[in-house]
Amino acid sequence: MRQLSDFTVILLICRLLGDFQLCIRKGPACRPRSVRQRLRQVMVHALLLLYPFSLSLRSGAPLSGLAVLSLLLAACSLLDLLTDLLCRRYPRRRPGICIVSRLFCVMLILGAGQLGPVLLDRRLLTLRPFWLSREQLNWLLLVVLVTKPANVLHELALGRYAPLSAEMSLTKKGAGALIGSLERLLSVIFLAAGQPGAIGLVCTAKSIARFKQIEEDKGFAEYYLIGTLYSILYAIVSYYLVMHS
Repeated sequence: MRQLSDFTVILLICRLLGDFQLCIRKGPACRPRSVRQRLRQVMVHALLLLYPFSLSLRSGAPLSGLAVLSLLLAACSLLDLLTDLLCRRYPRRRPGICIVSRLFCVMLILGAGQLGPVLLDRRLLTLRPFWLSREQLNWLLLVVLVTKPANVLHELALGRYAPLSAEMSLTKKGAGALIGSLERLLSVIFLAAGQPGAIGLVCTAKSIARFKQIEEDKGFAEYYLIGTLYSILYAIVSYYLVMHS
């Protein structure tokens, strides 16, 4: 597989940060937004793209960089608008619509990052980020990928399996998402250290904390197992995709 350029990796980081970590949307994932919220989100993405634009300035290809980034911003913004419209029109299919939309967005970024420079200016393929090596850039992408995006995907794809028990409602809001993020971060660290078996220690710690609830609530036990297996699989796949890109 052809290695992704630094330009493409930076675009992926910027998009993920704008869509997830810096997202202004409140409530359920991929809930349709108002016009004001949508415009604010476009501004967030535009500000994030100032970083790759500054790199194109340093590489001597500012016009080409501006063209690629502008087209990418416009295409992804139109895709977000279409996603909101479809979610309003088909609310029951919202999870599937949102997942497909994010996949299309990734395809747009890969096309802009890999093909755009080839068509306009190859100097964009050789630009280097300030103060970061390629390994550090990959780690930054990996950390961004295994935290908030993984939690949102879990909510969209597996939220229907969540048990509606009283004990679940008493848990601290956001605690489960934080535990999942830490679990995946530890998993990729163990993989990088060549100790994949240590991931089992994380699963054991989680099981001890939830042992009584797992024993007494079959619905929660199934949801817990699905979530844990999803989290580990997501971390492993993300690690090998990013570190071998």
